Amino acid sequence: MLQYIRVLWHHRDAEHPIVVLYEVAPDRSVPRMIEVFSDGRTIANTLTWERQKYPRFAGQSLVDGAMPDVAAIEMPGEVQAILITSSEFEVAFLTAMPRIDA
Repeated sequence: MLQYIRVLWHHRDAEHPIVVLYEVAPDRSVPRMIEVFSDGRTIANTLTWERQKYPRFAGQSLVDGAMPDVAAIEMPGEVQAILITSSEFEVAFLTAMPRIDA
């Protein structure tokens, strides 16, 4: 069963997302994700898109290693992680711009 996680980062670096939403497969790989930046940019990425852009891309996940569970992600005062519904993820995914850069 897929799991959906929203991670909120408390920082002031405009180059890094302040929110990341992950679709997590049962093997803890991440086939889709969405990054939200402080300037309002929302960028989505998928394994399929990565493979289309980079035919030699052999990764099985958009993150390195296995995606930790919510409790392992939490860092009080810095990082907050919560489970969200598939519907919440889908709405964000459909409104995000596809990642087109490297």
